[in-house]
Amino acid sequence: DVTYYAEHPRVANRLALPSQLPEVVAALLAAKGLGMSRIAVDVQHPILTGAQRYLPEMTLRPAMAEMRSLRWVKHAEELQTMRDLAALTDWVQDRYRENIRPGRLVQELDHAMAALMVEEAARRFAGEDFEIMKCWTLTGPASASPHGDGAACGSRIAKGDTIVNLVLPRLNGLYVENERTWFCGQPSDEQARFYSVAALATDAAVAAAVVGRRVCDMDAAAQAVIESAGCGDYVFHRTGHAVGLMLHEYPEDMAFNTRPLLAGEVYSSEPGLYVYGLGGFRLDDTVVVGEVPEVMVKTPKTLSYATVSL
Repeated sequence: DVTYYAEHPRVANRLALPSQLPEVVAALLAAKGLGMSRIAVDVQHPILTGAQRYLPEMTLRPAMAEMRSLRWVKHAEELQTMRDLAALTDWVQDRYRENIRPGRLVQELDHAMAALMVEEAARRFAGEDFEIMKCWTLTGPASASPHGDGAACGSRIAKGDTIVNLVLPRLNGLYVENERTWFCGQPSDEQARFYSVAALATDAAVAAAVVGRRVCDMDAAAQAVIESAGCGDYVFHRTGHAVGLMLHEYPEDMAFNTRPLLAGEVYSSEPGLYVYGLGGFRLDDTVVVGEVPEVMVKTPKTLSYATVSL
């Protein structure tokens, strides 16, 4: 049951002003026979708590934990939506690979790729709710910070750069992540080694996304690969998080969460290495928990694919 409300303070048939919304909500609840009910809420929104002034016998019961758990497992329709969206991100990553070149403005590249994504999404998802949340690229030493150096304006790709990019859209309320690392020209031996470790760590976390294993086992698997390669000092970002109605869906505490993984949960697998002065190395797959994990993102992780020939 949805009630649509649009703010419009007209004189005739005047609607409520924002300050009067608690009264509107109270009236709607009373009309539904909920004036003396107990209502479970995930957050204490001021409009809803304000409605209690008009419905003193109504009780709001905090139920954040219970409501969060409802979002862990995705149903079949949600999973198919996310698969379709992941396929679009693969298409966009192919376009990135075609368009990376020395001298190109990073922000211009991202906006150009976003424009291509809008056009392709219109062909695939006409009439659906599609949004681009981010097309984002970090190049060179700035990519050694997981979230950049805060000075992207005017940044240009240079020959030899390590490049980390993120393609992040949302379709019908559901997110998918696809991050890859690229090289503008042939990578050095050092770049290739860090890339290989990051890719192996991503695959290890994915392989641990098995029903019955613990959430934290995904992080532990990635960290074991990184530590065994002697790269533990280059970890400055978490291995991953759940993905769904929010980008950083519950649970977010992957490294510390000991509950068993459930079939149909969806996680990002994005362990990375961040080497000061050289760059970042992160490959992010969106994976479905199962008896055999399903990787939704299909963009190749081979070094040859990640190398953009000049």
